[in-house]
Amino acid sequence: MDCMKRVGPWVAILLVSGWLAGAPKSARAEDWAFTKWGMSVEEVVAASGGKASPCDASACENQSRSTARAELTMPLQMDGFDLIAVFNFDRKTHQLTEVNLRPKNTFDNTRWARETRIKLKDAHGPWVEEQWFGMPTWTWKWGDGEIQMFETTKYDMDVANVSYMSKAALDAIEADE
Repeated sequence: MDCMKRVGPWVAILLVSGWLAGAPKSARAEDWAFTKWGMSVEEVVAASGGKASPCDASACENQSRSTARAELTMPLQMDGFDLIAVFNFDRKTHQLTEVNLRPKNTFDNTRWARETRIKLKDAHGPWVEEQWFGMPTWTWKWGDGEIQMFETTKYDMDVANVSYMSKAALDAIEADE
């Protein structure tokens, strides 16, 4: 009996650690939230529970790239901020390659950007800071993709945006340059 008292806690620790090891992990670094890279427009709509809808001009303005088209948008609430998620699909394959987030209300841009930058640093480590036309961008490695953040109030702009980019998005951009 005395042996069981000493072994009992170790058995409990082993059982709990085994359960944690087998517990579902958070979304792979290469995927964003409920999506998987390579999904079609229809698959993203279904995975969102119908919340993602076709872009209108205002929601997706300036969100497309030469390599990917913004096709869906969805309202989202994260960390007390009302956000807009925009889903970009490769222009050739029509598969999901990028998800962009930005505050719905531009008055939240600076505060959201600061808080998000800190959270991304805590989750993904130090960023690489670069300048794009004199405006700062921050980049983190994210699996085989990247997370890019852009925020400025320069040049009469008030912009904050975080892009979750798959390897396919990065490869397409590199091939396009």
